[in-house]
Amino acid sequence: MVTVVSGLPDIFDIIVKERKNFQVESLSWPGIYERSWQHEYAKGELRMIQEFQRALNVGSIVEIDGFVTRIGGRKILLRPTPASVDINVICEVGGHTSIPTDYDFIRIRGYRKFVKGASNYRLSNQVIVEEFDSPKLPRGYLKPDISLRDAADLLVYDYVDFREPLKTCLLLSIVSSPRDRFRLGGLTTSIMPTRPEMFDSLPLLFGDIRKALPMDITSNKNVDIKVPGVGPIKLSPFSWSIYDTTTRESSNRNRIRMVSRAGASFLPNELTIGISGETVAPESLEELWIRKSDFPIIIDDPLERRAQSKEVSLDLAKFAIITHMNTPAISTIIGNDLFKMVKNPLGKIKREYDPLGYGGLVDMDVQYGSPRNILHIAWSIARIDGSDDVGLGHLHEATDKYKEALVSTFNAWDDRDIVFAHQSVNVRLGKISSSSRKIYSFIMDNPNASRPEIRENFPKLSESMFNFSFSQLESLIYRTSDLDDRYSVSEY
Repeated sequence: MVTVVSGLPDIFDIIVKERKNFQVESLSWPGIYERSWQHEYAKGELRMIQEFQRALNVGSIVEIDGFVTRIGGRKILLRPTPASVDINVICEVGGHTSIPTDYDFIRIRGYRKFVKGASNYRLSNQVIVEEFDSPKLPRGYLKPDISLRDAADLLVYDYVDFREPLKTCLLLSIVSSPRDRFRLGGLTTSIMPTRPEMFDSLPLLFGDIRKALPMDITSNKNVDIKVPGVGPIKLSPFSWSIYDTTTRESSNRNRIRMVSRAGASFLPNELTIGISGETVAPESLEELWIRKSDFPIIIDDPLERRAQSKEVSLDLAKFAIITHMNTPAISTIIGNDLFKMVKNPLGKIKREYDPLGYGGLVDMDVQYGSPRNILHIAWSIARIDGSDDVGLGHLHEATDKYKEALVSTFNAWDDRDIVFAHQSVNVRLGKISSSSRKIYSFIMDNPNASRPEIRENFPKLSESMFNFSFSQLESLIYRTSDLDDRYSVSEY
């Protein structure tokens, strides 16, 4: 265990040194505890470790950046990167200052405590925090050392002639996305086979992907760290978990049940989910596993595996670490106009495929539907790009990838004459209360109306009756703003 304190040699001499004439004999991941040589760290990690060490060696006044792990009371453990298990400093937050949250990247300002030794006073390995803020990670540090294409190839190395778009979609799901106030972070890929005999290979695929990844950096496993003066603590380098299931096993009610059955002790901020379908299509598009999938994909050919499984690739492990360190901000233009930017392409797909009943998978609700799927895909792409924000280019690329997965699936269903029950708006309006129909008519005449505005126009309805009537419109209206609850009516 190495705790960084003043007076120690440079961190590259004790942690990430390189031997002269050292030849890398293996490019396999050594495990989070066993990294000791420079080539086992991503370039961005090395730069952050070096700056962390330098900040602690300038004297008693400290200004230092790092990732937070709360260790009880007002104490936190600050580390230069989430995967730096043996490089840290203990920080005690002053009583007048709020305590930062686990996994936050912060910049602290404070001072090192003096402790009395045998003959004199010396600087301790503890920092008293006077203030902190949340800066952006340094630009350029979070660009992965390998490309998306190379990472995707490493992820499915055990397979022969693995085809697009499944390969890229799986990689994007592994890169994941941060959580926001409307949905859990992470991406879900659902795979459906064209023939029943292909089903058995799908759970094997997700199992092989787990084996290809450094699971010790996820919240599926805990890392044990001994902290001087505190004792042993357990932590997860990232609040990111991986879970796979089949359509038979998965609940059709919520994701949290799936996580609890996987044995997670808490719900992580990000969850990568893989779902193996038993048939080429669900019985109904109301099944949660298909409705909430970011990438619904059909495979036509059997998956051919290699004879021997490969160890976890060091390059893929570094790729996973550096991308998960990045939490890009949503650019202002996307944050304000997400619905406008994706409405036309989504509406086009919905109009084209709604006669077959497929339009139910295109949910126009900007807070919880397809626009939110696209935004989270864009987040994953921005991580791979090493960007500190999600820009228009990322959103356009994400829209294309989302459309590609949907259209490919819809065409495969159409080729097999699969049609889902589809009721017109008029039929659905006939099944709800008269007050619900009146609210629907008001929203039709006043698109983008806010809920308070809608409520004001129905003063004779009691609050409970209004809420009940409004709830009956769930499949007939959708939110058009992620700033407040504004609604328009579904036209299909």
